[in-house]
Amino acid sequence: EAERFAQFDGYFTHAGDLYAIAMQSNEDLYRIWKRADRDDRDTAGSNKHSRQWQKVGGGKFRTKRYNFSFGCHGKELFIIGGTLTSDRTSSRFKNTVETFDLVACRWNEGADLWPNVPNSCGRMPAISHGEWLHILGRYGWFAAKVETVLSLHVAVVQAKQRVWSKSELPRVPYIWSGSCNVNGQIVVCGGREPPAISPLTRPQPVDAVHVYDGVGRWLPLPSLCVARAWPCILTDGERVICLGGYHYNRTCVSEVEVLQLCNGNMAT
Repeated sequence: EAERFAQFDGYFTHAGDLYAIAMQSNEDLYRIWKRADRDDRDTAGSNKHSRQWQKVGGGKFRTKRYNFSFGCHGKELFIIGGTLTSDRTSSRFKNTVETFDLVACRWNEGADLWPNVPNSCGRMPAISHGEWLHILGRYGWFAAKVETVLSLHVAVVQAKQRVWSKSELPRVPYIWSGSCNVNGQIVVCGGREPPAISPLTRPQPVDAVHVYDGVGRWLPLPSLCVARAWPCILTDGERVICLGGYHYNRTCVSEVEVLQLCNGNMAT
């Protein structure tokens, strides 16, 4: 890698390019990175092709936040909620929403602003689906159960009419899953069981994969080989790619798994 990140929050794709949200060791704010091609000449004068992470101009966060949710809708990257410190047990929450224009490479202001989330949320997948942006997994940072999906109607033009609401989507099967939109279908992978009632029972990561059928049900797909919470999920329209995540003891999962689609469809 061209850069070693001190803090890494995840990947996302836009217009066929791979992006990352990460922080360097000498910085105290996250920034947006883009995976770019680079052609160099080696010592023998031969062409050498490589792919490296490059900073996106204007992509440094304007405010400090950690453990946030993020997702793309159209050309806009939504940065949602989070905490004011890197400690995941922090009760110092941030409920603001900021958006970055990936084409103009600037943070939106004024009429382009979006409403704050009505409750604490963070580290949950935010997925674009039609005219809506959905936050999947939990509504409320310390919720003791899987809650209703929180949604934002991003097609609304007037800023005063933009509001977060509880979605008509069914509750997702697990919390802290990864998610992606595969040719119009919402897929969730991995995650963790909801917090246990007994303090002696620690919730376990899961290997489950589900797809939303569009009529109120989450249908099972082939399970992951490795159970994991907080995985990063990407798609190129032909495959679902699951990267990283955490084991039961919060050590990092190194395995990358791929689910091959059938003609671009999620066949059960």
